[in-house]
Amino acid sequence: MPKQRLGFNRPFVGQRASSGPATASETTRPYRYGSTPLMSRPAVDDEPRHRANRPEAKADSADIAEWRLPPALRLEQERAELHDQFDALGRAVAAAFNEGGVEGGGWVHQAGDACYGSVTLSHPRGLGLHIWHENKHRKGGAGRRLTVKGTYPHGSSVHRADHITVSLDREPRAMARDIVRRFLPGYLATIDQAIAAAQEAERHRQARAAVNRRIEQILPRVCGIGGVKPHQDPGRTQSYWSRPGVATGQASVLASGSTTLATSACSMDLKLTDVPTEVALQILELISNGAVLEGTVLPQAIAPAQPELSTAVRIIPGETMLSARLLPAAERSGRT
Repeated sequence: MPKQRLGFNRPFVGQRASSGPATASETTRPYRYGSTPLMSRPAVDDEPRHRANRPEAKADSADIAEWRLPPALRLEQERAELHDQFDALGRAVAAAFNEGGVEGGGWVHQAGDACYGSVTLSHPRGLGLHIWHENKHRKGGAGRRLTVKGTYPHGSSVHRADHITVSLDREPRAMARDIVRRFLPGYLATIDQAIAAAQEAERHRQARAAVNRRIEQILPRVCGIGGVKPHQDPGRTQSYWSRPGVATGQASVLASGSTTLATSACSMDLKLTDVPTEVALQILELISNGAVLEGTVLPQAIAPAQPELSTAVRIIPGETMLSARLLPAAERSGRT
């Protein structure tokens, strides 16, 4: 075998080195370097194997048509099929809930458009169940299970019920019974507190919006954080305004400042800058204890009064109750 220089006519791994030209029975492949001509098509012996690996040899005409679709169109078609599948599943589970009288009935469903498949069940009282194929990428039975999780109001910080999984291969009515038995008890124990907290947060938001409207009437140039317009965030907690035109003497307000409302809008922090001295003295006189304040009283909800705790006598079982009294001198002498 003639000696080969490094980098010239070096065969690929697995190909035997030959001193002469390749025969018809040998598989000739292109070299990385050298003057051996490149092959424009596979060798004769490899052609049946390549033809067998093509998609046309493994699928029927319908599969071939689907395989030839553009990737974006094929993804949209798969998403539409998942939507229809979970739409039918949600309709069947909601019907099972309503027929069983779960929480008085009234359950409705809405299928999601996610590529993994999902559906949400909603109840008029604010309850909600989200079912989705979370572990679709897993193999075996783990990849055939659906995750069931409860929905809570936005921003809720209460403890949430643990999610469960149900088999995708189960009949929808059996799946509904499994959800009622395994998930609803823990979910119902936490959702009431979350709904009450959300209702209180909405009341506070409306109270802040009312105070912000009064601020906007007094200071039309007020804005929120980052220059947000007042109508874009009516329930904001912070408002800002500036004092333009100070250099020209045409300022529309006497001072720059900001307000920070409490969550319930029962109080606010007021910060003023560039306040003229006389105006600052008037403000200090206004907030002094001796000054009589004038304004509008804002209505505020007051919590109901709690009954006073009773002062019951504390008696320990087995305790001996002793009572002492003074005896007259005659009785004391007679007993002695």
